[in-house]
Amino acid sequence: MVAVTLERVSKKYRRGGDILARRLGEGSGSHEGQPGTGEFITALADVSLEVRDGETLSIIGPSGSGKSTLLRVVAGLEQPDTGRVLYNGKDMADIPPKERGIGMVFQNYALYPHMESRMNLGFFFLVRKRAQEIPERVRVTAEIMGLGFEQLLSRRPPELSGGQQQRVAIARCICRDPQLFLLDEPLSNLDAKLRSSTRVEIKRLLRRFGITTLYVTHDLTEALALGDRIAVLNEGKLEQVGPYSELVERPVNVFVATFVNTPPMNILPAHYNRAAHEAVIGAVHLALPPGSYTDAPSEILVGIRAQDVLPRGAPGVLPLAVEVVEPLIAERAQLVHGRLNGHPFTAKLSAEWQVMPGQLIWLDVPPERIYVFDARTQRLLA
Repeated sequence: MVAVTLERVSKKYRRGGDILARRLGEGSGSHEGQPGTGEFITALADVSLEVRDGETLSIIGPSGSGKSTLLRVVAGLEQPDTGRVLYNGKDMADIPPKERGIGMVFQNYALYPHMESRMNLGFFFLVRKRAQEIPERVRVTAEIMGLGFEQLLSRRPPELSGGQQQRVAIARCICRDPQLFLLDEPLSNLDAKLRSSTRVEIKRLLRRFGITTLYVTHDLTEALALGDRIAVLNEGKLEQVGPYSELVERPVNVFVATFVNTPPMNILPAHYNRAAHEAVIGAVHLALPPGSYTDAPSEILVGIRAQDVLPRGAPGVLPLAVEVVEPLIAERAQLVHGRLNGHPFTAKLSAEWQVMPGQLIWLDVPPERIYVFDARTQRLLA
Protein backbone atom coordinates (compact mmCIF):
# COMPACT_ATOMS: atom_id res chain seq x y z
CA MET A 1 0.00 0.00 0.00
CA VAL A 2 0.99 3.62 -0.31
CA ALA A 3 0.36 7.00 1.26
CA VAL A 4 0.41 9.92 -1.20
CA THR A 5 1.54 13.44 -0.31
CA LEU A 6 1.38 16.57 -2.44
CA GLU A 7 3.59 19.40 -1.24
CA ARG A 8 2.69 22.85 -2.60
CA VAL A 9 2.00 21.57 -6.10
CA SER A 10 1.29 24.10 -8.85
CA LYS A 11 0.62 23.52 -12.54
CA LYS A 12 -0.03 25.98 -15.38
CA TYR A 13 -0.92 25.50 -19.04
CA ARG A 14 -0.48 27.92 -21.89
CA ARG A 15 -3.91 28.94 -23.14
CA GLY A 16 -4.70 27.19 -26.42
CA GLY A 17 -1.34 25.41 -26.42
CA ASP A 18 -2.35 22.19 -24.74
CA ILE A 19 -5.29 19.79 -24.89
CA LEU A 20 -5.70 20.00 -21.13
CA ALA A 21 -5.79 23.78 -21.27
CA ARG A 22 -8.64 23.55 -23.76
CA ARG A 23 -10.38 21.04 -21.46
CA LEU A 24 -10.22 23.54 -18.64
CA GLY A 25 -12.11 25.98 -20.87
CA GLU A 26 -12.52 29.70 -20.96
CA GLY A 27 -13.02 31.36 -17.63
CA SER A 28 -11.83 28.47 -15.47
CA GLY A 29 -8.77 28.54 -13.31
CA SER A 30 -6.66 31.61 -12.71
CA HIS A 31 -5.23 33.58 -15.63
CA GLU A 32 -1.87 35.24 -15.83
CA GLY A 33 -0.29 37.23 -18.62
CA GLN A 34 3.47 36.76 -18.79
CA PRO A 35 5.65 38.85 -21.11
CA GLY A 36 6.78 36.88 -24.13
CA THR A 37 4.96 33.69 -23.12
CA GLY A 38 1.31 34.55 -23.68
CA GLU A 39 -1.53 33.88 -21.27
CA PHE A 40 -1.50 30.93 -18.89
CA ILE A 41 -4.21 29.01 -17.08
CA THR A 42 -3.45 27.95 -13.51
CA ALA A 43 -4.85 24.44 -13.13
CA LEU A 44 -3.38 23.80 -9.67
CA ALA A 45 -2.33 26.55 -7.26
CA ASP A 46 -0.07 25.63 -4.34
CA VAL A 47 -1.98 22.43 -3.48
CA SER A 48 -0.86 20.52 -0.38
CA LEU A 49 -2.69 17.28 0.35
CA GLU A 50 -2.16 14.00 2.21
CA VAL A 51 -3.92 10.79 1.16
CA ARG A 52 -3.66 8.18 3.89
CA ASP A 53 -2.56 4.62 3.30
CA GLY A 54 -5.62 2.55 2.36
CA GLU A 55 -8.17 5.38 2.32
CA THR A 56 -10.42 6.49 -0.51
CA LEU A 57 -10.28 10.24 -1.05
CA SER A 58 -13.01 11.73 -3.21
CA ILE A 59 -11.97 14.87 -5.10
CA ILE A 60 -14.87 17.11 -6.08
CA GLY A 61 -15.28 20.50 -7.67
CA PRO A 62 -16.92 22.20 -10.65
CA SER A 63 -15.69 21.74 -14.21
CA GLY A 64 -12.29 23.37 -14.69
CA SER A 65 -11.38 23.24 -11.00
CA GLY A 66 -8.26 21.12 -11.60
CA LYS A 67 -9.52 17.70 -10.51
CA SER A 68 -8.23 15.72 -13.49
CA THR A 69 -4.97 17.66 -13.56
CA LEU A 70 -4.35 16.72 -9.93
CA LEU A 71 -4.90 13.05 -10.78
CA ARG A 72 -2.54 13.22 -13.75
CA VAL A 73 0.15 14.88 -11.63
CA VAL A 74 -0.17 12.13 -9.01
CA ALA A 75 0.07 9.51 -11.78
CA GLY A 76 3.15 11.14 -13.28
CA LEU A 77 1.43 11.83 -16.60
CA GLU A 78 2.07 15.52 -15.93
CA GLN A 79 4.98 17.05 -14.04
CA PRO A 80 4.19 19.89 -11.62
CA ASP A 81 5.76 23.28 -12.29
CA THR A 82 6.52 23.59 -8.60
CA GLY A 83 6.12 21.32 -5.60
CA ARG A 84 6.56 17.60 -5.05
CA VAL A 85 4.55 14.37 -5.20
CA LEU A 86 5.63 11.70 -2.72
CA TYR A 87 4.67 8.04 -2.32
CA ASN A 88 5.39 6.86 1.22
CA GLY A 89 7.69 9.85 1.63
CA LYS A 90 9.66 9.18 -1.58
CA ASP A 91 9.84 11.93 -4.21
CA MET A 92 8.41 10.55 -7.47
CA ALA A 93 9.82 13.24 -9.78
CA ASP A 94 12.10 10.80 -11.62
CA ILE A 95 9.81 7.75 -11.47
CA PRO A 96 7.86 7.18 -14.72
CA PRO A 97 4.13 6.32 -14.52
CA LYS A 98 4.66 2.68 -15.54
CA GLU A 99 6.88 2.12 -12.49
CA ARG A 100 4.60 3.74 -9.91
CA GLY A 101 2.33 0.74 -9.38
CA ILE A 102 -0.85 2.62 -10.25
CA GLY A 103 -4.10 1.47 -11.81
CA MET A 104 -6.14 4.13 -13.63
CA VAL A 105 -9.74 4.14 -14.80
CA PHE A 106 -10.66 6.98 -17.15
CA GLN A 107 -13.96 8.61 -18.04
CA ASN A 108 -13.75 7.22 -21.59
CA TYR A 109 -12.57 3.75 -20.36
CA ALA A 110 -9.47 3.84 -22.70
CA LEU A 111 -9.85 0.20 -23.81
CA TYR A 112 -8.12 -1.15 -26.91
CA PRO A 113 -11.07 -1.47 -29.34
CA HIS A 114 -9.50 -4.25 -31.47
CA MET A 115 -8.76 -6.53 -28.51
CA GLU A 116 -11.06 -8.89 -26.67
CA SER A 117 -11.66 -7.99 -23.04
CA ARG A 118 -9.40 -10.86 -22.01
CA MET A 119 -6.42 -9.25 -23.74
CA ASN A 120 -7.36 -5.77 -22.53
CA LEU A 121 -6.92 -7.18 -19.02
CA GLY A 122 -3.67 -8.97 -19.88
CA PHE A 123 -1.99 -6.39 -22.13
CA PHE A 124 0.08 -4.99 -19.25
CA PHE A 125 1.70 -8.41 -18.77
CA LEU A 126 2.03 -9.05 -22.51
CA VAL A 127 4.18 -5.96 -23.17
CA ARG A 128 6.36 -6.82 -20.18
CA LYS A 129 6.96 -10.32 -21.56
CA ARG A 130 5.02 -11.95 -18.74
CA ALA A 131 2.35 -13.50 -20.95
CA GLN A 132 2.43 -16.74 -18.94
CA GLU A 133 0.76 -14.87 -16.04
CA ILE A 134 -2.25 -13.72 -18.06
CA PRO A 135 -4.57 -16.77 -17.79
CA GLU A 136 -4.34 -16.96 -14.00
CA ARG A 137 -4.54 -13.19 -13.52
CA VAL A 138 -7.64 -12.99 -15.72
CA ARG A 139 -9.26 -15.96 -13.96
CA VAL A 140 -8.78 -14.47 -10.50
CA THR A 141 -9.94 -11.02 -11.64
CA ALA A 142 -13.09 -12.49 -13.23
CA GLU A 143 -13.94 -14.14 -9.90
CA ILE A 144 -13.48 -10.84 -8.11
CA MET A 145 -15.69 -8.97 -10.58
CA GLY A 146 -18.55 -11.37 -9.91
CA LEU A 147 -21.37 -13.04 -11.75
CA GLY A 148 -21.57 -12.52 -15.50
CA PHE A 149 -18.15 -10.97 -15.95
CA GLU A 150 -16.60 -14.05 -17.54
CA GLN A 151 -19.08 -13.75 -20.42
CA LEU A 152 -17.50 -10.39 -21.35
CA LEU A 153 -13.97 -11.74 -21.74
CA SER A 154 -14.38 -12.93 -25.33
CA ARG A 155 -16.01 -9.71 -26.56
CA ARG A 156 -14.39 -6.55 -27.92
CA PRO A 157 -15.24 -3.07 -26.52
CA PRO A 158 -17.51 -2.08 -29.48
CA GLU A 159 -19.64 -5.14 -28.62
CA LEU A 160 -20.09 -4.03 -25.01
CA SER A 161 -22.48 -1.54 -23.44
CA GLY A 162 -21.15 1.45 -21.55
CA GLY A 163 -21.64 -0.29 -18.22
CA GLN A 164 -19.90 -3.43 -19.45
CA GLN A 165 -16.96 -1.41 -20.78
CA GLN A 166 -16.70 0.25 -17.40
CA ARG A 167 -16.56 -3.15 -15.68
CA VAL A 168 -13.76 -4.24 -18.03
CA ALA A 169 -11.85 -1.01 -17.38
CA ILE A 170 -12.11 -1.52 -13.61
CA ALA A 171 -11.12 -5.18 -13.99
CA ARG A 172 -8.05 -4.20 -16.03
CA CYS A 173 -7.08 -1.87 -13.20
CA ILE A 174 -7.47 -4.65 -10.61
CA CYS A 175 -5.66 -7.22 -12.74
CA ARG A 176 -2.40 -5.29 -12.45
CA ASP A 177 -2.51 -5.60 -8.63
CA PRO A 178 -1.72 -1.89 -8.14
CA GLN A 179 -0.73 -0.15 -4.92
CA LEU A 180 -2.71 2.96 -5.89
CA PHE A 181 -6.06 3.38 -7.66
CA LEU A 182 -6.73 6.58 -9.64
CA LEU A 183 -10.31 6.91 -10.96
CA ASP A 184 -11.25 9.90 -13.12
CA GLU A 185 -15.05 10.33 -13.29
CA PRO A 186 -15.49 6.64 -14.19
CA LEU A 187 -19.31 6.69 -13.99
CA SER A 188 -20.12 9.94 -15.80
CA ASN A 189 -21.05 8.21 -19.08
CA LEU A 190 -23.56 5.83 -17.46
CA ASP A 191 -27.28 6.37 -16.98
CA ALA A 192 -28.61 7.00 -13.47
CA LYS A 193 -29.68 3.41 -12.71
CA LEU A 194 -26.45 1.86 -13.98
CA ARG A 195 -24.40 4.53 -12.22
CA SER A 196 -26.01 3.59 -8.91
CA SER A 197 -25.38 -0.15 -9.28
CA THR A 198 -21.81 0.36 -10.53
CA ARG A 199 -21.11 2.69 -7.62
CA VAL A 200 -22.05 -0.11 -5.21
CA GLU A 201 -19.79 -2.52 -7.09
CA ILE A 202 -16.84 -0.13 -6.92
CA LYS A 203 -17.42 0.44 -3.20
CA ARG A 204 -17.42 -3.31 -2.60
CA LEU A 205 -14.13 -3.69 -4.47
CA LEU A 206 -12.47 -0.79 -2.66
CA ARG A 207 -13.47 -2.21 0.72
CA ARG A 208 -12.21 -5.64 -0.27
CA PHE A 209 -8.76 -4.49 -1.38
CA GLY A 210 -8.20 -1.52 0.94
CA ILE A 211 -6.04 0.10 -1.73
CA THR A 212 -5.29 3.82 -1.50
CA THR A 213 -7.64 5.50 -3.97
CA LEU A 214 -8.12 8.97 -5.43
CA TYR A 215 -11.60 9.23 -6.91
CA VAL A 216 -12.35 12.29 -9.04
CA THR A 217 -16.00 13.19 -9.57
CA HIS A 218 -18.30 16.19 -9.91
CA ASP A 219 -21.17 14.19 -8.38
CA LEU A 220 -21.59 14.88 -4.64
CA THR A 221 -23.65 11.71 -4.07
CA GLU A 222 -20.90 9.63 -5.66
CA ALA A 223 -18.19 11.35 -3.63
CA LEU A 224 -20.11 10.80 -0.40
CA ALA A 225 -20.86 7.15 -1.15
CA LEU A 226 -17.29 6.20 -2.03
CA GLY A 227 -14.97 8.53 -0.14
CA ASP A 228 -13.68 8.21 3.42
CA ARG A 229 -12.85 11.90 3.13
CA ILE A 230 -13.66 14.57 0.55
CA ALA A 231 -11.34 17.19 -0.93
CA VAL A 232 -12.99 20.26 -2.48
CA LEU A 233 -11.18 22.01 -5.35
CA ASN A 234 -12.12 25.37 -6.84
CA GLU A 235 -10.17 27.20 -9.57
CA GLY A 236 -7.09 25.11 -8.84
CA LYS A 237 -7.14 25.80 -5.10
CA LEU A 238 -7.77 23.21 -2.41
CA GLU A 239 -10.55 24.77 -0.35
CA GLN A 240 -11.12 22.11 2.33
CA VAL A 241 -10.48 18.44 3.11
CA GLY A 242 -12.33 16.29 5.61
CA PRO A 243 -15.21 13.91 6.27
CA TYR A 244 -18.48 14.95 4.67
CA SER A 245 -20.01 15.76 8.07
CA GLU A 246 -17.19 18.23 8.77
CA LEU A 247 -17.57 19.93 5.39
CA VAL A 248 -21.29 20.32 5.97
CA GLU A 249 -21.16 21.43 9.61
CA ARG A 250 -18.02 23.59 9.43
CA PRO A 251 -17.49 24.82 5.85
CA VAL A 252 -14.47 27.12 5.67
CA ASN A 253 -16.07 29.50 3.19
CA VAL A 254 -19.13 30.27 1.08
CA PHE A 255 -17.97 28.13 -1.85
CA VAL A 256 -17.71 24.95 0.24
CA ALA A 257 -20.97 25.75 2.05
CA THR A 258 -22.90 25.99 -1.20
CA PHE A 259 -21.09 23.22 -3.09
CA VAL A 260 -21.41 20.40 -0.53
CA ASN A 261 -25.02 21.06 0.43
CA THR A 262 -27.96 19.78 -1.61
CA PRO A 263 -29.74 22.05 -2.31
CA PRO A 264 -26.99 24.69 -1.98
CA MET A 265 -26.93 26.67 1.25
CA ASN A 266 -28.90 29.92 1.05
CA ILE A 267 -26.57 32.94 1.21
CA LEU A 268 -28.06 36.30 2.13
CA PRO A 269 -26.19 39.64 2.28
CA ALA A 270 -26.78 41.34 5.62
CA HIS A 271 -25.64 44.14 7.93
CA TYR A 272 -24.22 43.14 11.30
CA ASN A 273 -25.86 44.99 14.19
CA ARG A 274 -23.13 44.58 16.79
CA ALA A 275 -25.15 46.03 19.69
CA ALA A 276 -28.04 43.59 19.26
CA HIS A 277 -25.87 40.74 17.89
CA GLU A 278 -28.18 40.29 14.94
CA ALA A 279 -28.14 40.28 11.15
CA VAL A 280 -30.27 42.90 9.44
CA ILE A 281 -31.62 41.83 6.03
CA GLY A 282 -33.87 44.69 4.90
CA ALA A 283 -36.77 44.64 7.33
CA VAL A 284 -35.72 41.24 8.72
CA HIS A 285 -33.82 41.09 12.01
CA LEU A 286 -32.23 37.71 12.55
CA ALA A 287 -30.68 36.66 15.88
CA LEU A 288 -27.21 35.18 15.36
CA PRO A 289 -25.68 32.18 17.14
CA PRO A 290 -23.84 32.81 20.41
CA GLY A 291 -20.15 33.49 20.01
CA SER A 292 -17.52 36.14 19.70
CA TYR A 293 -17.83 38.33 16.63
CA THR A 294 -15.56 41.10 17.86
CA ASP A 295 -13.70 41.10 14.55
CA ALA A 296 -16.81 40.77 12.40
CA PRO A 297 -17.16 43.45 9.71
CA SER A 298 -20.33 45.47 9.35
CA GLU A 299 -21.18 43.69 6.09
CA ILE A 300 -21.67 39.94 6.40
CA LEU A 301 -23.23 37.01 4.59
CA VAL A 302 -25.77 34.86 6.39
CA GLY A 303 -25.89 31.16 5.46
CA ILE A 304 -29.02 29.09 6.06
CA ARG A 305 -29.45 25.49 4.93
CA ALA A 306 -32.77 24.58 3.32
CA GLN A 307 -33.38 21.74 5.80
CA ASP A 308 -32.77 23.94 8.86
CA VAL A 309 -35.74 26.27 8.44
CA LEU A 310 -38.98 25.70 10.32
CA PRO A 311 -42.43 26.64 8.94
CA ARG A 312 -44.69 28.87 11.01
CA GLY A 313 -48.46 29.11 10.79
CA ALA A 314 -48.36 32.70 12.03
CA PRO A 315 -45.88 35.45 11.14
CA GLY A 316 -42.36 34.34 11.99
CA VAL A 317 -38.98 35.80 11.26
CA LEU A 318 -38.41 35.07 7.56
CA PRO A 319 -41.08 35.99 4.96
CA LEU A 320 -40.74 33.86 1.83
CA ALA A 321 -42.61 34.76 -1.36
CA VAL A 322 -43.14 31.34 -2.96
CA GLU A 323 -42.37 30.97 -6.68
CA VAL A 324 -41.90 27.23 -7.31
CA VAL A 325 -42.75 24.12 -5.29
CA GLU A 326 -40.74 20.98 -6.09
CA PRO A 327 -42.11 17.74 -4.55
CA LEU A 328 -39.67 15.16 -3.14
CA ILE A 329 -42.03 12.21 -3.10
CA ALA A 330 -39.59 9.58 -1.81
CA GLU A 331 -38.72 11.80 1.17
CA ARG A 332 -42.29 12.98 1.78
CA ALA A 333 -40.95 16.50 1.55
CA GLN A 334 -40.91 19.47 -0.81
CA LEU A 335 -38.42 22.11 -1.90
CA VAL A 336 -40.02 25.53 -1.76
CA HIS A 337 -38.19 28.08 -3.93
CA GLY A 338 -38.89 31.78 -3.67
CA ARG A 339 -37.63 35.21 -2.71
CA LEU A 340 -36.71 36.49 0.72
CA ASN A 341 -36.29 40.24 0.77
CA GLY A 342 -35.61 40.01 -2.99
CA HIS A 343 -32.93 37.30 -2.67
CA PRO A 344 -33.32 33.70 -3.90
CA PHE A 345 -34.13 31.32 -1.07
CA THR A 346 -34.97 27.61 -0.84
CA ALA A 347 -36.64 25.82 2.07
CA LYS A 348 -37.06 22.07 2.51
CA LEU A 349 -40.38 21.45 4.23
CA SER A 350 -42.52 18.46 5.06
CA ALA A 351 -45.04 17.51 2.40
CA GLU A 352 -47.74 17.97 5.06
CA TRP A 353 -47.52 21.73 4.61
CA GLN A 354 -49.79 22.99 1.85
CA VAL A 355 -47.71 25.50 -0.11
CA MET A 356 -48.65 27.10 -3.42
CA PRO A 357 -46.80 29.42 -5.84
CA GLY A 358 -47.71 33.05 -5.22
CA GLN A 359 -48.21 32.43 -1.50
CA LEU A 360 -46.35 34.28 1.28
CA ILE A 361 -45.19 31.89 4.01
CA TRP A 362 -43.30 32.52 7.24
CA LEU A 363 -40.25 30.63 8.37
CA ASP A 364 -38.04 30.51 11.44
CA VAL A 365 -34.50 29.27 11.84
CA PRO A 366 -32.79 28.41 15.15
CA PRO A 367 -29.88 30.84 15.74
CA GLU A 368 -27.47 27.93 16.25
CA ARG A 369 -28.20 26.74 12.68
CA ILE A 370 -27.12 30.05 11.13
CA TYR A 371 -23.70 30.45 9.49
CA VAL A 372 -21.99 33.83 9.34
CA PHE A 373 -19.40 34.69 6.67
CA ASP A 374 -17.28 37.76 6.03
CA ALA A 375 -18.84 39.48 3.00
CA ARG A 376 -15.44 40.50 1.59
CA THR A 377 -13.35 37.32 2.09
CA GLN A 378 -16.36 34.94 2.15
CA ARG A 379 -14.60 33.05 4.98
CA LEU A 380 -16.60 31.56 7.86
CA LEU A 381 -16.54 33.65 11.02
CA ALA A 382 -16.19 31.97 14.41
